[in-house]
Amino acid sequence: MSSLKRKLGYDDSLDVFGVHCVGGIIGALLTAVFCSPSLGGTGVYDYVANAVGEYSMGTQFKAQLWGVVVSLVWSALVAAVSSRSSTS
Repeated sequence: MSSLKRKLGYDDSLDVFGVHCVGGIIGALLTAVFCSPSLGGTGVYDYVANAVGEYSMGTQFKAQLWGVVVSLVWSALVAAVSSRSSTS
């Protein structure tokens, strides 16, 4: 990770990015895998039918990926706006 920090030129002495961002992305995406009933997960509970609903790992992975991408874009936009307003 330190070689990536040097290449990108950012200062992160406590590895906050590596621990929280990268770890959070991996955890969010692997939620689709660990939740799968075929692998011992709990699946998705359907409160209307009062039972565990049908589970598709691919569909859940896409939903998790969508959430990760939206979070990254939002964070980048807020950081860009914040850095511009603090330099003005």
